[in-house]
Amino acid sequence: MITFTSRRLLLGAAALALALGAAGTYVSAQNQNTNPNPPPFRGRGMGPGMPGPGGPLELLLGRGGERLGLSDAQQSQLKSIFDAHKSDMQALMKQVGDARHALVTAQINGQSDDQIRQLWTSVSDAESQVAVAQTHIIAEAMQVLSADQQTQLKQLVTQGGGWRGRK
Repeated sequence: MITFTSRRLLLGAAALALALGAAGTYVSAQNQNTNPNPPPFRGRGMGPGMPGPGGPLELLLGRGGERLGLSDAQQSQLKSIFDAHKSDMQALMKQVGDARHALVTAQINGQSDDQIRQLWTSVSDAESQVAVAQTHIIAEAMQVLSADQQTQLKQLVTQGGGWRGRK
């Protein structure tokens, strides 16, 4: 016959095994990189527009620049703008990653609702810093574009996903 203490121990071990299995699956899924060499400033889908896939910054890079008909001189100017902000953006993205990691750690450790809310505020603050920095970069980049290219970029972004090849 199983005693109350034995039952608690078995249930605790089963819960721990389940949690570890779920955590292992999560970590394994995170380590899969199916997208080779993402463009600069491409985060992990952290909010509307940016960072993450899509938005004006991504549209100005790579094939997106071809869609806008950027000249070699414009591409060079844009690359200089992006390169000038690269280390600042990397530091901001690290802050976002660190804040998200602290949140997930607290969640799996069963922290209180108030602690989770406080950590979520840290994530939100870090993401807002990224959004503001990207806004400044976009403002610089827009100065490189002709009026027609600016209009086209705004239309593609307004269409919601024009930079991903959808129409």
